[in-house]
Amino acid sequence: MALRTFCLLLVVAECGLPVRAEKFTALANVELILHAENTVSQRLRQYIQEEESRLQKLLDVADDFESHSSEALADPDKHLSNPLNSFLLVKRFSSSWDRIKEELLLSDAPERFMSDVSDKTDLFPDKEDLDGAIAALMRLQDTYALPTSKIADGELQGVHESRGLNAGECFDLGQYAYTQEDYYHTVLWMQEALNRWEKEDNPKSVDKATILDYLAFAVSMQGNTKAAYNLTLELLQLQPNHVRAQRNARYTQCSQRIMTTHVQGQCFLNSEAILILKQYALVCNFSSSNM
Repeated sequence: MALRTFCLLLVVAECGLPVRAEKFTALANVELILHAENTVSQRLRQYIQEEESRLQKLLDVADDFESHSSEALADPDKHLSNPLNSFLLVKRFSSSWDRIKEELLLSDAPERFMSDVSDKTDLFPDKEDLDGAIAALMRLQDTYALPTSKIADGELQGVHESRGLNAGECFDLGQYAYTQEDYYHTVLWMQEALNRWEKEDNPKSVDKATILDYLAFAVSMQGNTKAAYNLTLELLQLQPNHVRAQRNARYTQCSQRIMTTHVQGQCFLNSEAILILKQYALVCNFSSSNM
């Protein structure tokens, strides 16, 4: 789309925050997306009405076929003994069927609809725009020390309230941070996703095991192997056959024993602890391509 970096626009005067705005597109340009969404919704309703009419005609054809064939098949010999019935049956499918296919089955309505709205859908944000919006939100979070839960609730002082985020949307934010190797924000948003998952009704917006998988790795990269170990055990309760989690749990047990021995012997080596954590991260074998 033309708006290469779709994002939020922080209106300083309304927020009552220090004079600094995270501005990636003009507010008027972002507003274009709302107008485009509204237009597409109207055209989509029109398309649905046309499709419902087409499907009703097809249903009528099906009813007609069923009624005609059932009546004839009650006594086919008697029905077909009349040459006129045979003629009508042949005519029915030699000409009428081609018309039915042309008008009702080979419709180009979906293509015409997509062509009709392409000028509007070209304005819709894409993955690059989503990444820009998430990055802006996280900078806003850091700049003004906003609690993750408050942001997820849509509570930003002085601006129009938004609906809250569900667990899946919080997970999306955490997953973006993970791809940037930003484990600080990964932990914040994956933990928020986990908290919201517990409160969500079924069907859940994201799989709990997936949240735990990312969260365990992120906290391990922050040096908290004990928390990572506990999260991994929780993951294994949900998915006992999770191979990577099994391997990570065994390795963490081993690394914890090594660190404990050094502490008790008063010869704890920071360099060795760092090496253990690096090896642990390698064993986790996480990458954005396989998560």
